[in-house]
Amino acid sequence: MKKLSLIIALTAFLIYRPYVMQSYGLMYKGDDETYFSHAASIAFLEFPSMKKELSESEEHFIGAGVFASPFVWVFSLIDLAQGSDIVEKRTHKNVNDSWALFGFVFSSILYFWLACLCLYRSLRFYFSERYAILTIVFMVIIQGVPLYVFRRPVFSHGYEFFLQSLMVYLLARIHKNRELIGFSPAGSLLIGLVIAAICLTRFNNATYALVWPVALWGLQNKSGHFQENVK
Repeated sequence: MKKLSLIIALTAFLIYRPYVMQSYGLMYKGDDETYFSHAASIAFLEFPSMKKELSESEEHFIGAGVFASPFVWVFSLIDLAQGSDIVEKRTHKNVNDSWALFGFVFSSILYFWLACLCLYRSLRFYFSERYAILTIVFMVIIQGVPLYVFRRPVFSHGYEFFLQSLMVYLLARIHKNRELIGFSPAGSLLIGLVIAAICLTRFNNATYALVWPVALWGLQNKSGHFQENVK
């Protein structure tokens, strides 16, 4: 996992150099503005009102905005220190080159790293480190996830990837060591929250969310079997 973390960190450093990242168009018009507006409205305690945001559209779900909002708020403190009026109202003038926008970008990178961590730990339950790393690298590249992390980070796909990866980890962890999470009330609540977050991130994820209860039911009834300790 150290190798994967180093690759992610170096890639982010080379692409998001301080004070020049905005010139590469990391937030596009349309969907990106809506996702950022959701995050900003939550971060600046305006939600559900969108009157002070770049976009007042309610077309997209708020999941990505919920996850990104804490980082949008933290980095917006730098904007405030620099005299920006971004807290009062979000406009293209004060958002496009803002640290608040960088907060959303940082959030996407962080959740991408957490997704890779979840997948790594899931695979390590059954496979050697070499196979785990190769699987994650090939899977990430083939699915095109880096595009939505490093080139179009103000979007929802990176957060979808994290939530699905988290469910894979929970499934593998329950299978390997039931007493850690099991099907206790707390464990069931956690799983329910993750599944709800999957639906909140994009509306078409509802179908995928329904798969997880079926998978967990099969695991509970000892229907799932995995090959272990492949070297």
